[in-house]
Amino acid sequence: MAAFEFRAPVDSDATRLAELSAVKVAESGVHEDLETAAHVRARWEMPGFDRAKHEVLLDLDGKLAASMYLRFDQGMADGWAYVRPEFRGRGIGTALMDWLVKTARAHGEVRELYAYGTTGMPGSTELVSRYPGAKRANNFLRLRHVSPGTAAKPEWPEGVRLVPMAVEALVDVVAQIHDEAFRTNWGFRPAQRDRLLHEAKHDDPSMWLVARDADGPVGFFQSRVRQTPGLTYGEGYGIGVVDRYRGSTLPSALLREGLHRMAERGAQEVVSGVDGRLWSAVFLYTSNGYVCTHEGCAYAIPF
Repeated sequence: MAAFEFRAPVDSDATRLAELSAVKVAESGVHEDLETAAHVRARWEMPGFDRAKHEVLLDLDGKLAASMYLRFDQGMADGWAYVRPEFRGRGIGTALMDWLVKTARAHGEVRELYAYGTTGMPGSTELVSRYPGAKRANNFLRLRHVSPGTAAKPEWPEGVRLVPMAVEALVDVVAQIHDEAFRTNWGFRPAQRDRLLHEAKHDDPSMWLVARDADGPVGFFQSRVRQTPGLTYGEGYGIGVVDRYRGSTLPSALLREGLHRMAERGAQEVVSGVDGRLWSAVFLYTSNGYVCTHEGCAYAIPF
């Protein structure tokens, strides 16, 4: 296999990575994967991310041919890569996977390593699933709501209401509820306050909803609105309720309220992702107007 000269990104690569992301989205049709230059810079600023060590680029024939970055989260790491179609078949994908394994191994604190494939990019599934020792660990669903403004009216449990919060308090509450709501889920990691604070400051914190009853906070919903050429869309990327409200109308109420707020801010459609094995979560979304568009698979990679 040919040797490739990977390099770390520099400031000016934010625009080039955004252009590469547009190529990926044009191929896959998954517009929520689009990264603008601002999104790339925000990712570089994420606590714990060192672009000099955790991301590589490959230049070929005057183009940015491929990229891959690695994220770390409390003993778990996962890698995300893309190779331009015209440069495939040269072994670049395998070389990127080798870099992923080497970098995770050098980190010293990684216990689990994952890479992903999706039905929107079948070549990614083939590459990852055929990597030596790879084992399928879980599947995820990409869901889309094509008319968020028509979502049903929220039905709040008696005594539950939404409360505005300052960013610092908001982050604390979301972290607390997250850890209670997701502690039994696959791949659970306790919320990291510094990362939540980073997200809140780069998003609109008014799009983070917190519900409470007489005893305190009981649920949250996180969303954002993004713009791509020709489309404004919403992204719901976090929802959770405390144990005593499981099975109540609270999850649906939070989801519906979030849909309406994204629509008010111009979202023409809304996308979300959910663990495919959490059938209660799948039902929550599909019963509120979402449809599944793609399936993604997580593969455990030995290192």
